[in-house]
Amino acid sequence: MRRNLRLYIYHLIRIFLFYVAEFISLFIKKENNSNKILIIRTDKIGDFIIFSPTIKYLKNLYPDYKLYLLANKEILPLIGFFPEIDTFIPLDVKKFQFNIFYYFKIFFKLKKMFFRKVFNPVYSRIITVDELVRIVDSEEKIGFYGDNTTSENIKNFYNKFYTNLISIKKYSASLSEVDRYKEFLINLGYSEEKVMSLIPHIEVSEEILEEAKIILKKCGWNGNKFIVVHPGAGYIYRIWPIERFQKAILFLKQKDYEIVLGGGKDEKWISELIKKNIPEIIDLIGKVDLKIMAGVLCLADFYFGSETGILHLAAAVGCPTLCVLGGGHFGRFFPYGDLNKNRIVYDKNMKCMNDNWECARYNKNKTAPCIEGIKTEDVLLELDNLINYLNNQKQ
Repeated sequence: MRRNLRLYIYHLIRIFLFYVAEFISLFIKKENNSNKILIIRTDKIGDFIIFSPTIKYLKNLYPDYKLYLLANKEILPLIGFFPEIDTFIPLDVKKFQFNIFYYFKIFFKLKKMFFRKVFNPVYSRIITVDELVRIVDSEEKIGFYGDNTTSENIKNFYNKFYTNLISIKKYSASLSEVDRYKEFLINLGYSEEKVMSLIPHIEVSEEILEEAKIILKKCGWNGNKFIVVHPGAGYIYRIWPIERFQKAILFLKQKDYEIVLGGGKDEKWISELIKKNIPEIIDLIGKVDLKIMAGVLCLADFYFGSETGILHLAAAVGCPTLCVLGGGHFGRFFPYGDLNKNRIVYDKNMKCMNDNWECARYNKNKTAPCIEGIKTEDVLLELDNLINYLNNQKQ
């Protein structure tokens, strides 16, 4: 109840800001016409990577249009992997949500442009993206009807700013994002047969691989086989206990693998904890961008860790993966593709499958029950299974 009240107050403030900015924008010189289309995505790295195969299909559907992408600034290092994108507009999502001056800056920047079509392909819509869709001037605004988790009144308010809202008839909570994007494309006019594959795929150049090797060697890599381990996650409640990760790392070291830790700058505390007990580790946490990490993952034997952006980057570059998976959105975002290479380990007795992380709602600084329930012995078994499978593939 209190959360809904805060959300409603936030919504009213944003409406007020919109009308203030809309009035000021009357004095801004705007484009009258253009051959541009806009995709809006404000979500995290992993969500973008899952979505990325859809970009090529949209470009093929509208070959005469310039493709603009308005997205989270965090994905900037990845943009070079997607030549279909003509212009990238980076967005600092938190500043857009909570900084009035930045809100006006983005508002006026978008108001100067005109787009033939605007796409919001995010199934679980949020106010931030709906606001951006409302701001942009366009002939056609297309999105999912989706499972917007805001109140019905707020959802209905923003629904009216779309010209086309796509509903998925075969919806279920566990329907994969890959299948959702396929439905999106079919509703835009593609036949089911022409949507061949929406499994993320990123080609990494030799130049990037060489850069990755140089950085690895500077950090202590001696050229031996290694595994990228990413213990962190976007939220504390999604992190498998660090002491269990340490046991898994020791198991892998006994198999003669070097360990490369991956993650963002805000996860340095994790590497410090692990290195206190296991100092012989190559620590890349917070030291490389996503482009170089793509190269590192190409060189690795496999990825092991949480369901994060690096997991999806690993799968996209063809690196085998083992993901410690919770039940919040079980099966929706992972696994996909070759399930022999992209594997999961989870608590088979969990009671909160597909609960949108309700199990962690009242204590988000503590590991969620569906993550806590994943046993170390189950993880070690799955690691061994993956290693054996990869060894058999090499023979």
